[in-house]
Amino acid sequence: MKVCLIHSPGAGQGDTSKEQLIALLGKHGYQARYLTTDDDWKTRFEDGTEMVVVAGGDGTVKRVALELAGRNLPMAVLPLGTANNIAGALGSVGELEPLVASFGSCRRVRIVPGAAHGPWGKKHFIEGVGFGLFARTMREADEASSSDDERARGRAAKLRQDLERLLAHTRTHPASHAEIWLDNKRVEGDFLLVAVLSIPSVGPRLELAPGKDAADDVFHVALVPTWHREELESHLEDRTDQRNSRLETIVRTARSVKARWFGPDVHIDDDVWPKDREDMQDIEPPIEVDIEATENGIIALAPGARRRAFEKDKSA
Repeated sequence: MKVCLIHSPGAGQGDTSKEQLIALLGKHGYQARYLTTDDDWKTRFEDGTEMVVVAGGDGTVKRVALELAGRNLPMAVLPLGTANNIAGALGSVGELEPLVASFGSCRRVRIVPGAAHGPWGKKHFIEGVGFGLFARTMREADEASSSDDERARGRAAKLRQDLERLLAHTRTHPASHAEIWLDNKRVEGDFLLVAVLSIPSVGPRLELAPGKDAADDVFHVALVPTWHREELESHLEDRTDQRNSRLETIVRTARSVKARWFGPDVHIDDDVWPKDREDMQDIEPPIEVDIEATENGIIALAPGARRRAFEKDKSA
């Protein structure tokens, strides 16, 4: 089978090479055309390509997935990033060898991207749209990631650092008021975070919507009100210390979501809005966002059962 391999060489520790990936795919009968995320890969899918294999983290997977939306070209994921939330939603976790070996027989699912309409215009997403705590933490993580010390960290150390950063913010982050319409049913309150999710987990593998199936076009909306602060803190402490813990959140479902957020922090997948911290002072609340599913789906290989998939992942 002829495949297009799109590789993010710097994902994780950058310890999986071009040669290793091509050899692994070749061992299982896949003839790979290699491209990196630095190449102009969007215009270089050749006629005859039967599958796209993405080797990287969530950011790379998202970019490729959105480019494949509406095409009859399946995508397989080899998880090389830190959190690998999209790969986890597909059950594509663990060692690379058995994952590639499963490509020929595993089920295929249709992922439906979402679209978020707001002050930024229209943006598509694979993971979700979030308000509050996560967006603040993502902003600081992005600012820290440019340092040499940060880049030198391995995946496990980076994941732990992200959890520690989120825990520190959870202890002090002020709640914001929100008005949310879930298929026209109104919810209102003060929340640490609100997350409209297309997959079960976001951020540092925080499973806010454990019942979410990536192939389901219904959003799961996780709500963390102020009175859940201590429970979230306890869960993050357990995760930081590598203790098994399950976070109980308020989860509602909806096919369309409208939100009025009276705080400054929003993210669409791993993109924080506003991008520049100094622009935050110009935001006049509420931030109004309309979220809906799109029509063009993405065909993705789902090698394993998603449920508790991360428990099997020994790569980080």
